[in-house]
Amino acid sequence: MSQQTTFDARQQGAVKVSARLRCILALIGFTSVIAQIVLMRELIVVFYGNEISLGIMLAGWLLWTAIGSSVAGQVSARWRDSRKLMACLETLIAAAFPLTILAVRASRPVFQTVPGEILGPGPMFLTSFTTLSLFCLISGGLFAAGSRLCAEEARTSTASGASSVYLLEAAGSGLGGILASLVLIRYFTSFEIAACVALLNLLAAAWIGVRTPSYRRVLLALPVVAALLIPRGARLLEAKSLALLWRGFSLVESRNSIYGNLALVATSESRSLFENGLRVLTVPDPSAAEESVHFALLEHAAPRSVLLIGVASTAAWPKPSNTRASSASSTSNLTRPYSAWQSGTLRKLGLRCGAIPGSAFTPWMGGSSSKPARPSSMSSSLTCQTPSPRS
Repeated sequence: MSQQTTFDARQQGAVKVSARLRCILALIGFTSVIAQIVLMRELIVVFYGNEISLGIMLAGWLLWTAIGSSVAGQVSARWRDSRKLMACLETLIAAAFPLTILAVRASRPVFQTVPGEILGPGPMFLTSFTTLSLFCLISGGLFAAGSRLCAEEARTSTASGASSVYLLEAAGSGLGGILASLVLIRYFTSFEIAACVALLNLLAAAWIGVRTPSYRRVLLALPVVAALLIPRGARLLEAKSLALLWRGFSLVESRNSIYGNLALVATSESRSLFENGLRVLTVPDPSAAEESVHFALLEHAAPRSVLLIGVASTAAWPKPSNTRASSASSTSNLTRPYSAWQSGTLRKLGLRCGAIPGSAFTPWMGGSSSKPARPSSMSSSLTCQTPSPRS
């Protein structure tokens, strides 16, 4: 009975570590889930939104994380100072996150022979397992090193330390998922997110790895100074990496939302809108305009106003300059998540835009500067007008 009581006391002692160490251990899950969200989104763009790629990506993530945890578990058992091992891994993962984003965006031109070609299962497998390997190995190693460090600090078994780290990592993952979904993805680019997460890991490494107060203050100040360079460096890396991702096209602009990535690219004769790597709209699009030919309408001598129902875009529809065309489509919700950006993007497509109450994406084309009639059947719309030949 006394032995059981002693064992229970030791089990309770597994969670009795300092609050700072708990935060650092929770940072493992925080970093992992934010990186997973960002990298999965980047790979989906590379693979043109292919759903099969999600299974391949998650399989690679789990495999490399398990390997990293297994290898680090053996290394940490022989490593004399668990704090230094933890600090080294924190530093490595800070560098691995932005490098992985760069590798993912640079991977598509390696397997893509012509711009726009959809990658097959083989390239998907190689790309996922290669680009995710470094980050996942380190991430898995952090769990094993953190379990060893927690056990040493609490003076308990490694199994008890692992259970405590698992709980702290889960709490950090929950916080990271909420923060990434509600804030980071909405307002920051991938490299800006990676830079912020890397900064937190560098601060954690400085706190764990250095015990001398004076040296620790100096090392803690270095990441703070580096934070001043994050905006400029992140913008530079974002531009360079996007140029690699969209090689063969001229990228006009790229934005993220909680729903996916929206990119506007241009060629010599047209501009196209891509969502998660898939083309959803091109201006001009004569082939799509031909499908909208209404032969009965040709019997009308001089139509003044035309309403097209179920048509996403009339931007390429040829018509007399004095005719106004409006379109209404219940499925045209493409730019709903991008309300702050949609008007500017559509202007870059060559459309003049003006918002009227609602949310459906309804491009239209008119020969005069007057506003289009609001269809009574629609509760919402965004109206856009291409410049007439006279303007």
